[in-house]
Amino acid sequence: MKEQRNWILRLLSAPLTVLFSLAVHSSKVTNRKLNQHFLLRDRLVLWNGRKARMQIATDITGQEKELRALKNLLETERVVRECIGLLYKAKSLNEAMNDVLRRAGEYFGADRAYFFQPAGELLALTNEWREPGLTSDSRYREMNMDHFNRWRALSETKEYIIIEDVAQYQELDPQIHQKLRLQGVKSLATMPLEQDGILVGLWGMENPSSKKLRDIVPFLLSLRYFLLSAIHRIEYEEQLQKLSFEDSLTGVRNRNCYLQDIAKFSAMGSAGAAYITINELKSLNDIHGHAYGDEILIQCARTITEAFPSGTIYRVGGDEFVVICRDIPQEKFEECIRAFEVSCINMRDCHAAVGCQWAGQADDLQDLVHAAEAWMYEDKKKYYRKSLPSDRYRHYLDDVFGMCEPGALERSLNDGRFLVYLQPKVSIQNRSVSGAEALVRYRQEDGNVIAPIHFIPVLEDSRLVGMLDFFVFDFVCGKLSQWIREDRKAVPISVNFSRYTLAEPDFLLRLEEISSKYGIANQWVIIELTESVKGVEGFNLLSLIDSIREAGFVVAIDDFGVDYTNLSLFATASFDELKVDKSLVDSIVTNKKTQMVIASVMDLCRRMGIRVIAEGVETEEQFNILEQNGCDQVQGYLFGKPIPIQEYEEKFMPLQDALINIT
Repeated sequence: MKEQRNWILRLLSAPLTVLFSLAVHSSKVTNRKLNQHFLLRDRLVLWNGRKARMQIATDITGQEKELRALKNLLETERVVRECIGLLYKAKSLNEAMNDVLRRAGEYFGADRAYFFQPAGELLALTNEWREPGLTSDSRYREMNMDHFNRWRALSETKEYIIIEDVAQYQELDPQIHQKLRLQGVKSLATMPLEQDGILVGLWGMENPSSKKLRDIVPFLLSLRYFLLSAIHRIEYEEQLQKLSFEDSLTGVRNRNCYLQDIAKFSAMGSAGAAYITINELKSLNDIHGHAYGDEILIQCARTITEAFPSGTIYRVGGDEFVVICRDIPQEKFEECIRAFEVSCINMRDCHAAVGCQWAGQADDLQDLVHAAEAWMYEDKKKYYRKSLPSDRYRHYLDDVFGMCEPGALERSLNDGRFLVYLQPKVSIQNRSVSGAEALVRYRQEDGNVIAPIHFIPVLEDSRLVGMLDFFVFDFVCGKLSQWIREDRKAVPISVNFSRYTLAEPDFLLRLEEISSKYGIANQWVIIELTESVKGVEGFNLLSLIDSIREAGFVVAIDDFGVDYTNLSLFATASFDELKVDKSLVDSIVTNKKTQMVIASVMDLCRRMGIRVIAEGVETEEQFNILEQNGCDQVQGYLFGKPIPIQEYEEKFMPLQDALINIT
């Protein structure tokens, strides 16, 4: 370089008569011995009368390093963007990790890229990319947490761990050095992934190219947020998927999953379907509470899973399960059925009705399930025939349980099998008809008419009772509209609703739609409900009462005196009528304590502006005591039993305006 500078000085001090050049030529050269880069510029000049070539060399080593670093940075950023795209396109954590590990490993020239996740006291390998020449068992596949913590302690920062040469750990930590060296690891870069201070994974590479080692740190720091974000997003989506297709109580698949799977069904070889329901679950909920009923459902689902190890199990209703067994011999399928039935015998309070159907060639899975459901209903009938003591109940059991079959209740309603009876309510002042209560009856195929106590529980168990309740309400609204048009002396009619109907989210909307259809004022209809509706999970009785009254309907609390919890309603709820249950009225003549309770309740209602109706009044003695204590209305066999509509109209609804007095 000194000679070059002297030559340049001599050139500049020499007499130059003409300096010319058609162009300046530039080129970059690298001196590999000096490991430096130069920019050479040359041109032709006249020197002492002769043509000569003048060259000037500029050291651009620093610029070249900066340019190369910039290119590497831009390339690294491009790879980061590719990895981010892969993370957000992935549908599962495995897919996301496998794609990113492959892309990063190839770019950085590593021979392995990995992702470990915590598994107790270990970090276990869950995803791995390897160069083709590296076997799967040549590197460690799990790591002790203590081992990882020692790595981290040797690092300058907790954000990442870079080991450029494992030899440097020979003295710092001989154990780490020995383990890595024996497995062929010469350098590594790894990054702990933490959420809220909790380690969720360890992402890294082994033996990356030394030329790109310095680019790994910005790559890791840039990728960290997106890796954690993708892990969180995928876990959230998987949880949503699980909630969408898994029953949260029992852990088996739910009805949504069943409907989706049935829709995607294609013909198969042999298959078996089992339809299982728990008998008397409603009674268990009423007696022991819903938490106990939930335990029965969990226990039943567990037993089904054990009895049908190869089956797909769905909870398709409150107490109903469907099991699909694909490619199963008939003998094996029947063996599973027997195993479940034997297990049920040993289970407390789990009385299951089971129906099953097997086919050697299953062309229509839905038909197979429907056949199993039909056999389940037959099994349910057998159970109730044995369990219920009433011979009369056994007589009409088949007819009643037929209502639960698909479409059967709707057909019975359309065929006029359900009849609406009315029982008059009488004013205590003058014994005139001042109201009525609608009560439903069912006419069997043999013409026998049965009371609701025999079929309402069945419809409640199958959650079909709402269809019947709104049928009665629609009928009552239609009758009131007709009576008003005909100038009959119409009176308010009360309608009972099951607690399951009251809990339906669109209950109030349907009430208003029906009453509006017939153009009657809402105060003509009294909505009777009982405090037992509070037993329905997630239901707010007080809010319901307020909503019904705000819509203009009258609210009556039924069955007062059946339990000891009703008194709290006076302090918390606003209602219009209180119906004293027959169980109190029965002993009112002979029991002084009952008389005192009745007197106190009626005095309280009078102060609060609540009307009192006594049910089950059968004697004049009962009537007189109720009259003395200020009761407003009574109903019972003393004044009339529930009777068909036509008979009620003839007896209590004359076309002319007249006061009907019952003596």
